[in-house]
Amino acid sequence: MLGFACLNGIMRVFWDDLSRSGWTDRLDLGRSVALQQSWDYGQAVRALGAGAGRARVADGKGDIAVAQVLDRYGLRLINRGPVWLRTVDPAEKRRVLRLLSRGPTVVTAEDAVSGFGLIPLLTGRFHAIWDLHPPPEVLRAGLERRWAGRLAAAERAGLQVRTGGGDILRVLIREEAAQRYRKGYRGLPPDFPATCRPLRCGSGTGGGRAARGPRWPLFATAPPPPIRPAGPARRRAAMACIR
Repeated sequence: MLGFACLNGIMRVFWDDLSRSGWTDRLDLGRSVALQQSWDYGQAVRALGAGAGRARVADGKGDIAVAQVLDRYGLRLINRGPVWLRTVDPAEKRRVLRLLSRGPTVVTAEDAVSGFGLIPLLTGRFHAIWDLHPPPEVLRAGLERRWAGRLAAAERAGLQVRTGGGDILRVLIREEAAQRYRKGYRGLPPDFPATCRPLRCGSGTGGGRAARGPRWPLFATAPPPPIRPAGPARRRAAMACIR
């Protein structure tokens, strides 16, 4: 399905006009590492009964951004998006977000965006992004001393990080469900990991490319203390509601 809307006769949004490889190429161009914007994440959401539309915003100069938009019960969510494909100023970002909104829309953007029509809901958050491709000894050597000490303490307490299979995944899902019940919070549906795993969510963006993060599945068998890598790329994420 292909549709578009026009803003000031310049910007247009095209819905679901990209193939998997076309989507992947644009995520690579935008250097997005957000699982929530990956093709397979959208497929898993659709399999569980929610809507997932993939938008491409363009003007006369070419593509501006892509965004995976989730839809359930009339509320739309752009989680860790849009993915910007070129440098744009704040005014252009506001125009893109307003163009993508077709009803109540919540946006957890990677960059702070404010202005007319955008209602801040909470204080922006930070993401620590750490490249896990180097071997473990290189990663450990790069840790700040206090963080390395916390990791060592966690290992002495029994923490083990290893590649696991479906048996470990089922245990983690069960334990997380029990924790939800005890603490009274909600998250993704319990079936989401099982739906997402065959699609290789989190293992890269598809097309035979190497993953830019740890390959699925990677599990910690005991909860570690807070550990933050030295010198990660940090992105401020703003959350806003578009009306």
